[in-house]
Amino acid sequence: MPGLRTLCFMSRRTPVGVLLYTVIVLVGCGPKASGSSNSGTGMQTGGTSAGTTQGGGSTSTSSTSSGSSTSSGGGTTAGTVEACMDDGDCLLVDDCCTCAVVPRSEGPPPCDLQECFATVCAGQGFSDPQAVCFGGVCRFREVDCDPDRVLCDAEPPVCPEGWRPRVSPAGCWDGCVPIEACDTVTNCDDCRSDEVCVVTTDLSGTRYDCEPWPAGCDAQDPCGCVPAFCPEGQGCQAAAAGRVECTCLDCGGP
Repeated sequence: MPGLRTLCFMSRRTPVGVLLYTVIVLVGCGPKASGSSNSGTGMQTGGTSAGTTQGGGSTSTSSTSSGSSTSSGGGTTAGTVEACMDDGDCLLVDDCCTCAVVPRSEGPPPCDLQECFATVCAGQGFSDPQAVCFGGVCRFREVDCDPDRVLCDAEPPVCPEGWRPRVSPAGCWDGCVPIEACDTVTNCDDCRSDEVCVVTTDLSGTRYDCEPWPAGCDAQDPCGCVPAFCPEGQGCQAAAAGRVECTCLDCGGP
C-alpha cells in the first residue's frame, strides 16, 4: 500500500514512538511471500511398466536348462548327474514365461502369468520344439540355423537376446529359436559355460555348435566323452577348456 511504503522511508530523526511503529510496519515492506504450492513443480511419474508379457509381448526370454550338465571349472567331471535315460524323461516347457527343456522329474519353473497372447516358444515362431535326451542331459532337438543354407531373398527376423533366426527346410527364414536349439552358432561366444563349443572343419568350411556336456563326461578328456562330440571318421582334439575341434582326416587331398 502506498501509505505503508511511505513510512518505510521516514527520517532517522523521527521520534522514538514513531520509529518503533515504523519498525513494526517495516516488516510488511519486504517482498510478498510466495504462496505457490508444489503442484506446479512436482512431476508425477507415470506408471509405465518395464516388464513385458513374456511370450505375448515384444520381447520374450528363454531359459533353457539341461537339467544336469554343469560347468567343469577346475574339476574333472563336467556332466555330473544323469538327468535322463530317454526322451520320455525330458519335459518341454512352453508357457507364458519359459521356453525350455527340463528333466521331467524337476517339472516346469514357476510362472505368475496364467494367460498370454502366445507362449514364449510360439511367440517367436518356434512352432515345433521337441525335448530329447542327449548323453543323460535334457535338451532341445536341434534345428537348422545355418544362414548359408538360406535360398530366399528375404531379411532375417530380428530375434531377442539368446535367440537366433531359424532356417526352414525350404531354405528361407522361419522365426526365431533359442541358441540351445541351433545346430550351428556364430562362434564359441554363443556357448554357455555349461556347454562345449564344437568346432568342425571339413571341405565345406568351419562350423560352430554348442553341445551340453554328457553326464559323467571327463572335462579333461572331452574327446573320450560318450556320445562323441565329433562325427564318425573325424579326428578330435581338445583345443582349449570348453572347446573341441573336429577335423576331417581325409580332407588333405591326394
